[in-house]
Parts: sequence; C-alpha cells; structure tokens
Amino acid sequence: MNIDLKACFVAWIVLATSSVAWGAASGSQNDEGFSLSIFGNANMDDAIDEQDIEYLKGVIAGISPATNLSDANYDGKIDEDDITQVDLIIKGEEKKLTFVDSANRTVTIEMPVEAIAALHTSPCREFCMLEAKDRVVGVTEYLFDDPDMYPGLGEKANIGSSATPNYEKIAEIRPDVLICQLSKQYLDPVIAACEPIGIDVVSLDLRPPQGGRAQELKYDLELRMLGYILGKVDRANAFIKWRQDIMHLAEERTSELADQDRVRVLCLDFTSVASGNAEFYYGWGQRFINLSGGRNIAGSLPSSGKISGEWILEEDPDVIILASCYPSEGFGYSLANYTLANESLSVVLKNSILGQTNAAKNGNVFLYSYYGLGSGGQTQLGALYLAKRIYPELFEDIDPVQFHREYFEEWFGIPYQGVWFYP
Repeated sequence: MNIDLKACFVAWIVLATSSVAWGAASGSQNDEGFSLSIFGNANMDDAIDEQDIEYLKGVIAGISPATNLSDANYDGKIDEDDITQVDLIIKGEEKKLTFVDSANRTVTIEMPVEAIAALHTSPCREFCMLEAKDRVVGVTEYLFDDPDMYPGLGEKANIGSSATPNYEKIAEIRPDVLICQLSKQYLDPVIAACEPIGIDVVSLDLRPPQGGRAQELKYDLELRMLGYILGKVDRANAFIKWRQDIMHLAEERTSELADQDRVRVLCLDFTSVASGNAEFYYGWGQRFINLSGGRNIAGSLPSSGKISGEWILEEDPDVIILASCYPSEGFGYSLANYTLANESLSVVLKNSILGQTNAAKNGNVFLYSYYGLGSGGQTQLGALYLAKRIYPELFEDIDPVQFHREYFEEWFGIPYQGVWFYP
C-alpha cells in the first residue's frame, strides 16, 4: 500500500516546514512536546529507531496515521522505501538525510558528511565534543579569542562569523555542510552565497533560548541532529544524558522552594556595563537562571534587549550576574589567575547604578564566562555555579568544579583550567 502524501497530506507539508517540527504534532513525543525533526522519525519522539519502522508498518497498513516525519526519504509518499531509509539511518548508512533545521527550513544533505564548517562558536565546540574535528575545515573567527578551549580547531580556516562571513575562504575550503545561526538577517545572505556553489547551509543554533528545562531539550535535539549529520549519534546521546543528570541534580535540590523564597536574579552583559552607557544589555546570559532555582526578574521581558538603570533600581535584584565573552575581561580557558576578573568586578561595583543595588551592597555580584558556562551544552554547569552561590545550604556538598572538570577532561580530552565564575 502506497500513501500519496501529495494528494492526502497537504497540511502535513505545511507543518513539516514550520515550528511544529519541534513538537506539537501527532505521534508520541517527549513530555515537553519536542520531537527530533528528521524525516524518518515517524512516531515523532526524540530518536530514530526500530519503533519508527514498526510505526511506518502501521501507517502503510492503514492502522496508524501518517505523521509530519513519516516520509523518511522525502519523496511525497509513504511506502516500503521509507522503511528501508529508516533502517539505513539506524545503521548510519543513509545516502541522504532530510530534516527541518533550527530556522524551520526543510534541508536535504548528502551523506556521509566529509567536510563541515561553522560560522558561530556553539557548533565548533560540539565538533570537538563529538570527536569530529578531523572533518572540520572551517571555524568562526570568534574561536580564535580563546582557541585552546576548542582542541584541534586552532589550525582550521578562519571563515569569519554569521554576521561577517568570509565568502572567499568558504568557497576555497568548500565544506559539504556549513552551519549558521537561525537569524534571518544572517542566514539568508549565507544561503544565497553558498548554496549556488554546492554548499549545503544548515541552521543549528545549539543555544537554548531564555527559559528553563523545556528549552534545554531543544538544544538536546539540535545536538542529536548534529550527531546524525556527523554519524556521532551515540556520542551525542551519552553527552545529553550526562548533562541532563546534572540538570536533575539542580532541580531536585531546589524543587521544594516556594516562589517567594526563590532568589531574584538579574543577568547583564558585562561589556555593556563597562562601556559606561546608561542602559544595559541583558539576554543570552539569562539561560541558566531558572535551572539554578533562581527567579529571573527579566524573564517577562523580550528575550533580549536593553534595560534602564531606573528599571534595575526599581526591581533591586538580590543577585546580579554578568556574562563576559572575552579573555581580556578576565574569563576563559587561557586565563591563569583572577587579576583581570577582579578588575572587571571593580568596574561593576563602581557603576553609579549597579553599585546602589542590594546585590552590590550584600556582595552578591558575580561575573562568569559566557562561552564557558552559559552557551549550549554548558548551561547546566552555569546553573550549578550560580545555585552554589545563591543556595549555599542546599548545595553544601556540591563542587561545581568537579563537573566542570569532567566536561573538559572527559568530553574534550583537555585539562581543566581557566577562570569561569568570580568571585
């Protein structure tokens, strides 16, 4: 029995290219409603396995409804060829892979991927963690601010960034797949320049949006997708389990806190404070506050932007944390002491606005490395560092450095070092 999706599932075609691919479609998903958006994930859960073959058999027999991702080989119909494709994906022998990327684009790439590059730091970090650096041919310019943190990538071609791609270098190295951010203003020009010369552009953000555990699961699924793209699914799954165990630890320790007892935390960008402006950037650094059991006082605001000094003084947070992105500010893998970090802290405490807050007066202002604790698969670590500071009695027996050491030494194969959270 063949099911002609072109005739019977027009709505499905629309859904397959929308945000529904991350969840909220028919089939069995995880508890938070996210699903792995690779065609072949017929039962719409978080993996491609034998259950998808059984589900497809039911679809073909007319017993089970077709889902958004049932057409494994993306040819417009569901038949035995889709079962064959799922079997090939499970074995890592597929010749093509079709999926919905982070920008809700349906993308088909040739497999296996022999050469890959990325225009932002998050995938570069995961290339290392997935032990796929031998296939990396180009990396973002931001990596070179602290190259030792990305073992094996310091000698790769510098291809610029999502905002300023070096198209000449990209054309020279000619990766099979180029990873870019999801922002349309960055993604569209890269697609226009690279796809005509045979480079498949894939949007993978690999950075959880502002939020808690549910948003972290989106990162997990993006990492698992990268695992499928690189043939490193087992490695991706093992890392996901490791980080979820750490998230469970933080959640369990703070689960019984009443809302009124949760510490009120504000996260700002340190560079915007150091610039001396009257307004302060917030945004990306907020990602692990909820995981720590704290209350993000900027959580009801848009996901990123500026806030005024007046707003901060009115809210008067219990704790202020500041995200640093540059070793020159005192944070990163290459730093050997706290001298620069202490100087950065002094800048914050002397600020005419922040210095007036209860957080500053009570010694509850902290700085941290965004690229070491706040980005992608590191947010569970940032949550532990913060939780240790704001709930010391609940985390008395927990040493965040122990888990951070595991992150570097077990997942990256490099010694633990650097300055990450201060004081």
